Amino acid sequence: MIARSWSVRIWLIALGGLGALPLIVLALWFSFFEFEKERHRALARIQETARAMAQALDGRFEARIAILQGLATANSLRDGRYEDFRVRASQLLLSLPPGSVISVSTRDGSQLVNTSLPVGRELPTRSNIEGVEAVFATGKPSISNVLRDAVSGRLVVSVDVPVFQEQAVLYDLGVIFPIEELVQLLRAQRSSPDWYTGLIDRNGILAARLPFPERFAGAPAAAPLWAEMALQGEGHIKTPALDGVPVYSTWSRSTFSGWSVAIAMPESFMVGPLWRRVTVLLAGGGAVLLAVLVLALLLGRAISLRMVRLAEGADAIASERPADSPPRGIREVDIVDQAIRQATRIIREQEARQRLLLGELDHRVKNMLATIQALINRTLGRTPEARALTGRVAALAQAHALLARTQGRSVPLRDIVATTLEAHRDEARRVTIEGPDILLTSRAAQGMALALHELTTNAVKHGSLSVPGGSVDVGWEVDHAAAGRFLKFHWVERDGPPVSEPTRRGFGSVLIGRMPQELDGTVSQIFDPGGVRCLIVMPAADVVAEDATAAGAPASDTQMGEPLHGRRILLVEDAALAAMEATQALEGEGCLVQAASDLAAAVALARSAELDAAVLDVNLNGERVFPAAYALRERRIPFIFLTGYDDPKLWPEDLRDQPRIAKPVQASELLAALRRL
Repeated sequence: MIARSWSVRIWLIALGGLGALPLIVLALWFSFFEFEKERHRALARIQETARAMAQALDGRFEARIAILQGLATANSLRDGRYEDFRVRASQLLLSLPPGSVISVSTRDGSQLVNTSLPVGRELPTRSNIEGVEAVFATGKPSISNVLRDAVSGRLVVSVDVPVFQEQAVLYDLGVIFPIEELVQLLRAQRSSPDWYTGLIDRNGILAARLPFPERFAGAPAAAPLWAEMALQGEGHIKTPALDGVPVYSTWSRSTFSGWSVAIAMPESFMVGPLWRRVTVLLAGGGAVLLAVLVLALLLGRAISLRMVRLAEGADAIASERPADSPPRGIREVDIVDQAIRQATRIIREQEARQRLLLGELDHRVKNMLATIQALINRTLGRTPEARALTGRVAALAQAHALLARTQGRSVPLRDIVATTLEAHRDEARRVTIEGPDILLTSRAAQGMALALHELTTNAVKHGSLSVPGGSVDVGWEVDHAAAGRFLKFHWVERDGPPVSEPTRRGFGSVLIGRMPQELDGTVSQIFDPGGVRCLIVMPAADVVAEDATAAGAPASDTQMGEPLHGRRILLVEDAALAAMEATQALEGEGCLVQAASDLAAAVALARSAELDAAVLDVNLNGERVFPAAYALRERRIPFIFLTGYDDPKLWPEDLRDQPRIAKPVQASELLAALRRL
């Protein structure tokens, strides 16, 4: 069975659609997920507000009880001097809100004193007879539900306390206050003006409600809400408000008074932003999907055209007919076209090349050796770029250019940051760089460049620099701690897309973590939702170049005072070409050079030869040159280490302060270093 084939155009359109649709679906799912989280957070905040308002209501009731309990101790009341007690109660009313009334009642609700009626007028029976009976039955304070006052006809709330005489309840002492005071209590809490807030008594009657307090005072609470409130003291439910508006209702019941505070937020305040976000996502996603499909169609057409032309060209070449190359622009097609043509030329030239092979062999070998030698000499003589070529130079060309400009020994940290960001020039405008002028050793500079490259790339692709409003703060300082001096490098991303901990570590993360570890440092990456934060800490003694002059470009020969003509120099180098180059440079300055390529010869010359100075390659075919260095030190002959190692821990402690220059070294560097000796 022959499998059905599809054109490149169809594959690209399918790939574009399958790539864009999951992103749109994921964005929609994330929007609904964030909506649910925000809804729960909002309901939790409203629940806390309702609980606080219930506590404020209890405080209002407790204050009334405390006032009444103080007034209940009046001797005039126990002695039956009601007129004297009325005078005292009236004075106390001056500290209470307008409309408050103090009354004294017997067990059957008959009033002996009522501050709202003049003396001598017949007093009606208390409207809150249940509260009076509860006071006489329990001997404890009582808080009424919403009731209508028998005298004024207004909706009021009554707080009653017992008046004792010889441990028996003698009277009921109560204060009646209008529900308008509770409306003021709601306003004082300063809840959102878009919320519906209400105080509900134990019978489910609204004592106060905002907004429109006059319209809903004394009305029963919404039936679905009251049914849920009767089952539990706190909670929330989606119900219609009394005016029919769909709301999310949250309530909290007071354990002291039994009253409840209910707060309702209109559903539109939560759902509206969600639907607006969904509409924007659908519109934007549709536009992106359309653009992807159009681009896939155009790209598929271009690839198909080139592939057809490539096939036609291959057929023409096979039949030795001239063929036109396909349009350029797609690297893979260009590579295949070039490979086909190159293979054709090789086949056609094979017989001629075989005839010329023996004659050309010797000539080509000599030319190859000459070319290699010329390339080495021209590279080392023209630019120090070769000194910076390490494991990832091909991927980080900008880091190598920086190392080349600084002779490959030490690099300003500020230049490393600026050069790394140069590849992302537009995004780099949103990066703030702050820190002192610090020079890093070449080993630390290369590692820092690699880490910065990964951090910058991640920020541009996924982090703060991937969105217009995002920014990055880059800073560093040298911290003088008790354990020593440390270089601390900070990378902080702000205002980017939400960040989460990656489920797996890519090569970039491994590289960021491995670099400081190789320098006895540490790295901390925090994937905070507000942006990635990275802290790199490294011992300053291992990574910071202390001598700015030695770390920068080499000083010119005119700046070095000691001439080298006639000086006797010991050169220890096991690489023949390197030894040849160094000898040529030294002899060009008039030095008398004695060379050694192994440790035994180096030690022998260091102990016996007449010398003024020495240049010692640290690694001699796997052996360390330190025995020769100790021999020179015993004879007080100055010397310089020539090395590819930057880690000072590879040196014995008593040789770590000895001057050293890094490989590969230019002739001018070597001569300048010897003059400093």
